[in-house]
Amino acid sequence: MSKVYFAAIPGNGISNGGQGGPVSGETAESASLAGRRVLEALAGSGEVQLTGKIPLKVHFGETGNKTFLGPEIYAGVRDFLAERSIESSYIETNVLYAGHRCNREVHLKTAANHGFTQLPVIIADGDQGEEFIEVPVKGRHFTSCRIGRAFADFDQVLVVSHFKGHRMAGFGGAIKQLAMGFASRAGKMDQHANAVPFVIPIKCSRCGACVKYCPEKAISMGFIRARINAGACVGCAGCIARCPKKAIIPNFLKSFSGNFVERVVEYAAAAHFMNASSCSSGDSSFSDSSCSDSSCSDSSCRGMGNIYVSFAMNITKGCDCEGVAMKPISPDIGVFASLDPVAIDQACLDMVARVNNGRKLLSKGDATLGYAEKMGMGSREYELIQI
Repeated sequence: MSKVYFAAIPGNGISNGGQGGPVSGETAESASLAGRRVLEALAGSGEVQLTGKIPLKVHFGETGNKTFLGPEIYAGVRDFLAERSIESSYIETNVLYAGHRCNREVHLKTAANHGFTQLPVIIADGDQGEEFIEVPVKGRHFTSCRIGRAFADFDQVLVVSHFKGHRMAGFGGAIKQLAMGFASRAGKMDQHANAVPFVIPIKCSRCGACVKYCPEKAISMGFIRARINAGACVGCAGCIARCPKKAIIPNFLKSFSGNFVERVVEYAAAAHFMNASSCSSGDSSFSDSSCSDSSCSDSSCRGMGNIYVSFAMNITKGCDCEGVAMKPISPDIGVFASLDPVAIDQACLDMVARVNNGRKLLSKGDATLGYAEKMGMGSREYELIQI
């Protein structure tokens, strides 16, 4: 049974009176302190060894979104690392769609505009999402996953998640942060659409930028619009970022084919296990170099993987990738920490339901967590340790 450490945020009310917007100074300070306390408890338990260089996997928030968690929320986490002389940075990957986080240049500007200036910022998949590594995975849909290359530079990542809803996945927490957050643009395409991009005829200006870029020569210029050869396209999604008219989009309709959640979980597993130490106790469900048994007693397998910290506050129905203002659907709850991404997501879901009198505000949790547990990422059974 996995341990999940929890510290409540005093007041247990809805941020900004339920109107939506950035977390207030007093609440942010309380959340920052809670984040530090759960990390101290986890580190003091002897369950984990901290390496000398640990980046914070965060989400900088899309331009126009008002409820993403700003850098002041993570001050306690940053202080925890700095006081132990651990070198840190913010690490993220480019998004799939056109916007203010679709390439390194605009992504860095968005991070700075949203206040993430305390640490160096690493865009793990390069300028346009072209830098990635293939991580082996043994799932129903993938044999390998395309993960941002810079993640391979670290033995340990502190995965900081804003626990909230998600229109397609049902909820976004540690598993979603691993899956979409670690994936390169091509990896996001794998999960979201599993199909070639779509060209909107009325928006296409026939400028040829996509034709010139395409590394597989899969795009040609038609009489009305650019045309993508489905047989030649490898799904790198570079054309989406380079189209000046935003005429090329992911074919999101393919995401509703019923296996979106499974694809997300398989990418999460690749990201979760890529930093695990080798284990002599058995084979992993996903990679040949890590153990899938969360109760494994082999000391070589435990203690050097990722650390998960989730902030359940400013909980909205949609994700921080949505560039619109949203209102919270739940009171603020608190901060959770664990070495098990399945357990921490289950604990967050359970606490949201408990605080809201048993109402199931966020969907698809059973499907996501059930598949993640089945594939060896962790356990839905957990011990909640209140700090």
